[in-house]
Amino acid sequence: MKTFLALLLTLASLFSHEIIVGEQDEFNITPETMYYVDKNSTLQNRQEVLAQVFQDTNETKLLLGYQFDATLWIKFTLSNPTDKVLEKIFEYDYPTLREYTLYDLNSGKEYNGGFLYAKEHPETLSQPIKLRFEPHSKRDFLIKAKSTDTGLIAKLKLWNIQAYYAYENYQQHILFLFLGAMGALFLYNLSVLLFTRDSAYLYYVIIILSFTTLELALSGYFHFIFHEYEVRRLHIYLLLNVMVFGVIMFSIRYLDLKGNLPRLYNAFLIMLGSVIVVTIFSSYDFIPTKVHRLYLMLTFILVVCTGFYAMYKKIPQAKYYIFGWLMLLLFIFITALTQIGFTSLMQNYPYVKKLSIFLEALMFSIALSARIRLLEQEKERVSLELYKQKEEESQKFELKVTERTQELEEALNDKHLFLQEVHHRVKNNLQIIISLLRLQADETEDKVLQQILGESENRVKAISNVHELLYQNETLEHIDTQVYFEQLCQDIKSSYQNYKHAKIIVDTKPSLSMDKAIYCGLIVNELITNAFKHAFDSDEGEINLILQKDEAQNFILMLR
Repeated sequence: MKTFLALLLTLASLFSHEIIVGEQDEFNITPETMYYVDKNSTLQNRQEVLAQVFQDTNETKLLLGYQFDATLWIKFTLSNPTDKVLEKIFEYDYPTLREYTLYDLNSGKEYNGGFLYAKEHPETLSQPIKLRFEPHSKRDFLIKAKSTDTGLIAKLKLWNIQAYYAYENYQQHILFLFLGAMGALFLYNLSVLLFTRDSAYLYYVIIILSFTTLELALSGYFHFIFHEYEVRRLHIYLLLNVMVFGVIMFSIRYLDLKGNLPRLYNAFLIMLGSVIVVTIFSSYDFIPTKVHRLYLMLTFILVVCTGFYAMYKKIPQAKYYIFGWLMLLLFIFITALTQIGFTSLMQNYPYVKKLSIFLEALMFSIALSARIRLLEQEKERVSLELYKQKEEESQKFELKVTERTQELEEALNDKHLFLQEVHHRVKNNLQIIISLLRLQADETEDKVLQQILGESENRVKAISNVHELLYQNETLEHIDTQVYFEQLCQDIKSSYQNYKHAKIIVDTKPSLSMDKAIYCGLIVNELITNAFKHAFDSDEGEINLILQKDEAQNFILMLR
């Protein structure tokens, strides 16, 4: 065993760089290390690994992209040239790394880390390893790391214990602050969704949840809270699919592509289907993960370009849309390029991703509020136009009613004149008949015949008076019975010269229609005639003619 360890130390010391361990609070040792990538994970023991040709890292963060079948080996030497015992925290700063092993080649000890061991470190986001360095000592280390679900990345740090826990506490505060801010925006948009029933808010709530969940997973938050949780490739693909679905459907609804840009509406539906197909093929390794991520980035670029086109088309809410997606596109580019292994943008500004997500969520929350305001303004505009249209229609209708009323009034006047003319002619015809009866009575000397002709003349006069009154009245509907019966009684009285001192008192308040007036006139004619013939012994007397209407609207004619 001792011979084996000595051989390992010899091999390690031939190619490793010696890193001086000092008293600094934080020390990124990654640039001073050497690495080797076993692409198919064929090497079985450390002796075989150390026999391989290692490369100098020379990077503050080693980015190897998606290499799910590969194993990363890193070797380095730590030296304590001081007279003090130094205690340090070793941190593999990549929270979503599934598992890694740190081999102490001098003592043969092995230290395990990665999110599989999160439950052993419940108070930290990462899995710290405590190392003790004796004065004037030198120790050789070898790291074995493998990532089966996310990009293969390495960033190695040495911390003073107190500084590490202070930084860890600060990280947790930032994470909880981010979670609280996103939670507040989520609840705000959810409440607006429940209040307005606008599907744009539903899709945006989905976007907030998916992006927040993705960032929390990549930040190690889930391992910190749920120690048994493991980040899986399937989970990442599911989150990305949900995220793309939310983004595309939100874009369709928010910009109203179906109404404003129908061609882009169809293009977005096709794009959504293609992303789902590419994701499915990529999850089964038919399409490389790198191609899938680049395709997603291209999708988001097209979404942003759609925003610029919508602004060119003068869609009011497009400016909010563009700014919001530019913020989100920053997060996507940083995450995707880091995972793919192209570059580690903003590594000196670790909170840019969280800030970009928050600003995007904040901007779209403001944009959705502005959308409500625009919809209210549009509603007011439409209501005003509708009101004006109703006013115009009302004026047109009133004009038509006035014109039609005038036409009807003219027609009614014509009818009234026509009926007056008819009554006038009927009265004239009846007057001719009366004149003929009077001539006939003058030619005969038979008293009985004269009396009969005089009574007939009175009967015709009763009818003629009705037509005369209708001709003279403003209305043709009813006859003033008081005037009619007074005139009728006076005509009858004048035909009986022997009863000049007889009084006829007429009290007839109700008005009558033409047909009823004729019938009543004939009845009254007979009654008055009979009264003059049979009721008086002398030339003096009194006749009372009364016409009333009872509660049942029946006419009562009385003569006494």
